[in-house]
Amino acid sequence: MPTIEVLFEIPVAVVNGLATGSLERVGGVIREAGSKEVVMWLREGGQISQNPGVAQGLMASVLRSSGMSSATVGVVLAGTLSTLNVALSGYTLYLMIARVHALEAQIEHIHERVAEEFARDRQVDFETALASAGDVVDAENETFKQQAASRAIDQLFNTRQHLLRDFDAVLEDKMTPQQCQQAQLFLLQAMHVDTLRIRCYLETDQLALAKSRLAASLEAYQNRTQALIQKWLGDYPALYFHETISDEDFERYINIERWLRDKDDVLMDVVKTHRHDFWNKDAIRPLHGSVLSAINVPFMKRDVKETTPPYLLALAQSEILIENYQRLLGFELELASMRLEFPAWDRLADITEHDDFVMLADSDWLQKLDRLSL
Repeated sequence: MPTIEVLFEIPVAVVNGLATGSLERVGGVIREAGSKEVVMWLREGGQISQNPGVAQGLMASVLRSSGMSSATVGVVLAGTLSTLNVALSGYTLYLMIARVHALEAQIEHIHERVAEEFARDRQVDFETALASAGDVVDAENETFKQQAASRAIDQLFNTRQHLLRDFDAVLEDKMTPQQCQQAQLFLLQAMHVDTLRIRCYLETDQLALAKSRLAASLEAYQNRTQALIQKWLGDYPALYFHETISDEDFERYINIERWLRDKDDVLMDVVKTHRHDFWNKDAIRPLHGSVLSAINVPFMKRDVKETTPPYLLALAQSEILIENYQRLLGFELELASMRLEFPAWDRLADITEHDDFVMLADSDWLQKLDRLSL
């Protein structure tokens, strides 16, 4: 079994590999692009999970090296609620529950309930699910822990289903940015709840079930992520071809289309799809006049939401949606590539006092990287 090393700085060869495409990042996992062999696992320090203002240089380097724009890197690193954590292991159940609680408060603020009694029942079920998940951590008796995990898993699944139905109900033919924001919060909370559910499987040594349940969820999240990105981009994505759009933002748009279409060479496909709108005045109307009106996105800084045009906000939110889905894929890869039993893997490189990201790296692969001089 290879030795796992703990790195606090990203090696130059890894930066170069990500930039050239010989390496690729999938959420919190870095792997070889050709063989798909996982070679590094990112983990968040405990201070990051509790304080979004700490320095996060390593993760910023990884995000930029893997193609994310500087603007979105800032949004991802500045907020604790807009993205999933980068690792399913190395992140305590207590902190996972806290993130779910905090996001639920935002959802309750914007979610207009039709029936108050129904809303109360949903809230009780949600709180019961989180209490059961907390029992998994606190239980000293193994039998009670197993029973608590079983309850939590069922209750969290029901909560996830409710959130996905809420998401589907918001998704309409014509959506305002506020409705897109609402749908995005539902989807993010469903992802958080699901990762909490998967962690309960892991806490009770059910690795095979954790893998299968996570894999079964991915398609539902991919489809909904794609659908919401299309809503954010709107009816006239041709506006991203306009001369007033910067090269960087045009490339961001093409990268989003590349992900949506699941192919590398997409430019011609995109041109064929949208060229009939290139001279459409309605398509470029958002580029003229007063387009800098604030959009209330609670997990973005005030200066961002007051100065970002809606069409550029759409790019940032689309990138965050893709990042969250990629992190779910990263969780699947993390479970598949786990080199130890879960309790031992979970204790590896205990970084709860560290205030940045670290990397767990296969030392054999690092030596190979040095030899190849990627």
